[in-house]
Amino acid sequence: NHSMTRNPKQNEAQRDVTMLQGLVMGDCKRLFKVAPILVPPYRSRHLLGIRSHGDAARKDLYDVARSKVDDFPEVINEKRGVLSGDSYVMSDAWAAARYVQRTSMISMLRQDVELIAIVRQEVMKNKQLQRMAEAVVELYPRKAGRELQQVLEKKAEKLVDDELNRFLDAELEESRGVGGGKGRGPIVDLIRRQRRAASATAAWADGMHDEGNEVSDQRGFGGKGPYHY
Repeated sequence: NHSMTRNPKQNEAQRDVTMLQGLVMGDCKRLFKVAPILVPPYRSRHLLGIRSHGDAARKDLYDVARSKVDDFPEVINEKRGVLSGDSYVMSDAWAAARYVQRTSMISMLRQDVELIAIVRQEVMKNKQLQRMAEAVVELYPRKAGRELQQVLEKKAEKLVDDELNRFLDAELEESRGVGGGKGRGPIVDLIRRQRRAASATAAWADGMHDEGNEVSDQRGFGGKGPYHY
């Protein structure tokens, strides 16, 4: 627990932040009619590969933000000539936004039931998960078997999310021309092929829909004839 090492001034600042956070969340509900998403700092930092803690984590996060965003704001404390804490607040906000965006993209990917089934089938080839699955069969339907089944499901879902995150990282790298989005593993390659095949099928269906509308309009069916898809 890192709060145990804080001095009174830090604890007071933390209380102020917590109070401000509550006020902002209340205003968000009132103005936008939706509950805001509360992002634990460690989750947004982990997404960016940061494993340090406390002030060191905030500094590492700021460095990552500076490396990924051109002209990321840098606020200097004029009296002390050092980086102001406001800079860290901005990088914290940037990381939270990145986390919410990524969570939304993962949610969209998970709507593709066929894709998730394929990814899950692949991650279940993990030796640890296979051993757990075998143990579940041996223990079921006893309580230990049901509990182990729940643990297995959580681990499998975590691995699925890990692969979806690797896929999104690869797509981001490719869009930026960094590394071509390669080297992320066979499951990521599988996801990319599946997504591109799905996109091609959707494009073909859209093309047939447009063609059907055009033919039916020409025949005077007003979009309701036999060529309307």
